[in-house]
Amino acid sequence: MRNVHPQALIKAAPQWQLTDQYYYSPSAPPDYRTPDLFVPAIAIPTIQKAMFECPPEHLASLEERIPDVDRILTIGWRASELHFLKLLRDGLKKQPLVQAVSGSTTDAMRTLQNLQAAGIAFSKSEPYGGGFSAFVRDSGVRQLLNWATKRQE
Repeated sequence: MRNVHPQALIKAAPQWQLTDQYYYSPSAPPDYRTPDLFVPAIAIPTIQKAMFECPPEHLASLEERIPDVDRILTIGWRASELHFLKLLRDGLKKQPLVQAVSGSTTDAMRTLQNLQAAGIAFSKSEPYGGGFSAFVRDSGVRQLLNWATKRQE
């Protein structure tokens, strides 16, 4: 496949048979000694997206584990992907503790509001607007873990 002209690949793209199988290549670029064509898996968050860009077994594992979630840490996430929010809302069995970390308190608050608007109830929430590096330096992770410890007592 190494000697195929890029324009020929682009022209043939409508006939490609894409699958939900993923290939991990420990080298960059991938080993091209195979006759298969590798297409990068690019996931772009969209509000209306109706499927996930991951192997089916990863999604099954996520769905299996969501009922056990008791805390959520978001980092720079707006919580606006409706398909994922529905999966989370329908799967949660507990009201988790939620820590929203963003570059500004306003953005962190927006994340918490989006979660609430999606019908996700939480027992406690905390916005943090100083960015992730500052969150770690300020012992934010320790605080989140302590919330969970106190909750279990």
